Amino acid sequence: RTGGAETLTGIVPDFTAPAGPGPGPEPDSGEVVEGSAHPSITIPDNDRTGVSSTIDLTGAGEIRSLQVSIDITHTYRGDLQVDLVAPDGRRTALHSRAGAGADDLRQTWHSDQHPGLAQLIGTPAAGTWTLAVSDRALRDEGTLNSWSVLAGVNEPRSVVEVESIPGLLIPDNSRAGVRNEVTVDDQGTISSLVLYIDITHTYV
Repeated sequence: RTGGAETLTGIVPDFTAPAGPGPGPEPDSGEVVEGSAHPSITIPDNDRTGVSSTIDLTGAGEIRSLQVSIDITHTYRGDLQVDLVAPDGRRTALHSRAGAGADDLRQTWHSDQHPGLAQLIGTPAAGTWTLAVSDRALRDEGTLNSWSVLAGVNEPRSVVEVESIPGLLIPDNSRAGVRNEVTVDDQGTISSLVLYIDITHTYV
């Protein structure tokens, strides 16, 4: 056990130090949308409100893979709380006051390694992404220098729409009723279906 120490000393032949976050894999092949920001804003000391920076991603498609990189200068990174807010409002903690008294926080997180980012797979990539950074303890201060979002996205799903306006009279008190059919010529697998009907009747 290291007791939270970042380095090991001495000879411990039966112990293997866990791997750090590392550079991680690049997003798999396919369309990629990305954005970056260089706010260079001071993170106020001991202020839970902190600061935030936004990145607007454009382009249609659902997220297939996601990575977020940050560059923060700070003299005590154990003070820092760093959250990512997705366009749909979901908030994911990237860094929660880890690292004790080590300086600075320069790191990349990937959706195949971070459960919070993995939960964003399948959601739309387009929209405003927000990085929220706060310092939760006294004395040390820092600066949010830059950050970036890179999302591998699936190709937009095609939408097929068909309509029929039969104008059929529904016979009263008849179990047979009436029926109307539409034909869809496109081929593929249905991922979602919306049905809209418009019936005029005096007793639904």
